[in-house]
Amino acid sequence: MMSFGQRSERHWIVCESGQRFSQMVWRLAADWIGSDESLVVVNSDAKEVVPLTRRLNGGIVLWELSSSREVEVVQSLTNFDPDGRSWLKIVASGSLTLHDQSALSELGVAAIIRHPEELSRLQRLVVSFGGYRG
Repeated sequence: MMSFGQRSERHWIVCESGQRFSQMVWRLAADWIGSDESLVVVNSDAKEVVPLTRRLNGGIVLWELSSSREVEVVQSLTNFDPDGRSWLKIVASGSLTLHDQSALSELGVAAIIRHPEELSRLQRLVVSFGGYRG
């Protein structure tokens, strides 16, 4: 139970080469949370995702998958063990084959997007997953 004045946190871990996706998360997800909640967005290297998820109680991880970062992102997804915590996995990539998409699905990826603007179409998924108010 939460004590008076304590805000619950909604965690997003964003692994990307720039800041386009994390900026869009700030713009969209801030509207999806209740007034007694706070949004925490952490930019991370793919290698740091697993240790971060072990320190937090759950949330959303978004990986930007590009040819230069493909190996480290796939390793991060493969080694991802939420240890009983609830994490929603999203991958952003502009060039995935159907085979790639199927492989990502087998690794527990719930959604694949191409551009930051597409995060808005995931509102229902994010809200139902994370207890956001929507």
